[in-house]
Amino acid sequence: MRSRLIRHQHLAMKLGIFIIGIATGFEASARQIALQGLLFLVFMIFEPSLYARLLFALRKILIFLSAYWLFATIFAMDFMATILFSARILYLLLVMVYAWGTVDKKQLIYQSRFCLRFSSGRAVISYIISTFYFMREYLNAYKAIPNGKNLQSILSRAIDAGQMVHAQSPKIAIKVEADLALDRYDHPPTTMADLLAAGFLFLLVLAHNL
Repeated sequence: MRSRLIRHQHLAMKLGIFIIGIATGFEASARQIALQGLLFLVFMIFEPSLYARLLFALRKILIFLSAYWLFATIFAMDFMATILFSARILYLLLVMVYAWGTVDKKQLIYQSRFCLRFSSGRAVISYIISTFYFMREYLNAYKAIPNGKNLQSILSRAIDAGQMVHAQSPKIAIKVEADLALDRYDHPPTTMADLLAAGFLFLLVLAHNL
């Protein structure tokens, strides 16, 4: 249970952590970002698999950060401003991984079943689940295509993967409808997980105000 105390947190708690984490990150100083980021990293001990997901996300964003630093160097941007912007990007990435890196699809549907009574709510949940399926299929398709050695082959690989996933749209739509028809979900007690989330939110706000 200890290794799943973040996975089993209620959707509302995850949403609260995400919103507060993002909101406090935009205007935070370097010191606040460091404290809040450290807090996220410490609490990830309760869900060790998040560290691997964070490393994967960092590898994907490395190209963007490299391009940004090249741009900043060429145009002689302020060094401290460049550092702070990079730190904020990494912090926002950390928030996203912590909040959504272990979301259970069935748990999400069950806990948001009230929204399914309304067409707009059903559309939002359907969009989220569809995005999950499309992203998973896209990553699988992209990995299945041989690596290229130049920019043109990389772009061609990305386009081909997108076309392969698009062809699976009807199958994905059927999966989404089957998921939305879920009327029962046997989930473990979430009391300890939600207490951990509440404590984390308190410490997050406290760290931001230090």
